Amino acid sequence: MRNSSDVTDKRLNELSPADQASLRLSRQGTASAALYGLDQERAYREKLGGSVMDNLTENYRNQQTEKQNEAENAYKEKQLAADTAYKNSQLAIDRYNAGMGD
Repeated sequence: MRNSSDVTDKRLNELSPADQASLRLSRQGTASAALYGLDQERAYREKLGGSVMDNLTENYRNQQTEKQNEAENAYKEKQLAADTAYKNSQLAIDRYNAGMGD
């Protein structure tokens, strides 16, 4: 028998019942294999897509946490610098006042 892709639906009626059954079985097998392949591809892409989205979400959260930590550290550094400057100015005032009393 010929290749199943060479047989058109019109010519199918011209084949013997055994050849028709063989051709249908061959086409069904081909279609089934194609559907199985598509199903496997879909499952792979869903898994891959989920992994990519999970990684992107985790990376985004890590970046946001890092930015927040940097902002908090910068604020603490500024606060510490301001506190140090205030204490130094108070010490200078105290020394000046102590010198005035001499």
